[in-house]
Amino acid sequence: MLYLTSALKSYNIHATDGEMGKVKDIYFDDHSWAIRYAQVDTHKWLPARNVYLSPTSFTGIDKDKELLEVSHTKDMVKNSPTIPADTELSTANEESLTEYYGWNRYWRGENLWGAVDRPFVPEVPAQRDDSIAKRNEMEMNENTKYVLLNESDTIGIKLHGHDGNMGEITDLIFDDHNWKIDYLVVKYLKVPEERYYLVKPLHITSLEWSEKDLYVDLKADHLEAQISFETKEDALASL
Repeated sequence: MLYLTSALKSYNIHATDGEMGKVKDIYFDDHSWAIRYAQVDTHKWLPARNVYLSPTSFTGIDKDKELLEVSHTKDMVKNSPTIPADTELSTANEESLTEYYGWNRYWRGENLWGAVDRPFVPEVPAQRDDSIAKRNEMEMNENTKYVLLNESDTIGIKLHGHDGNMGEITDLIFDDHNWKIDYLVVKYLKVPEERYYLVKPLHITSLEWSEKDLYVDLKADHLEAQISFETKEDALASL
């Protein structure tokens, strides 16, 4: 099923033994545009910490109740490797979290999620082995060719075609089958009103993160020939 990432950020997260917070932000990689983590706002439950959960941990989305269900207990999340609130999500953090929870290493393998094409829930978390962990971290640092982007900073980025501005990103649409972002929702000022268009990430050629500019292999007038929508919700409903 397809969802707007902005909608997911209003969902509560439920562990196997109760609610533990809300989705604060979403992180995806700039290579495959797959969602790799949900950052959790744990309120006062785990102060001064960043909590990240991989879609590998998700067991379901309840759209009606606005719930994101995960396979872990609150204690397991509480005892996970600590990432201070003022610390960025590094490759070392990713390795520590992946090893602790037993998530599949999406960066190793030819498929979207490493050895598989969709996230899954392992039956038994992997046991820690410091020598293996260190080797995995080294491999990750050497072979990683992606950058993790967060949804909050992506909204508002300007989209550019070959010959000019095409609008700005106002939302993202992902498929909960594989947690891949399938469409960028682009807001374009079409006199006398704003309109919304869908652009696939496969058209992206480069991203100038510091300048908030995204470039695609399309002409600026490409959107004029596409179906437009009054709202981004209408754009989602059309798929």
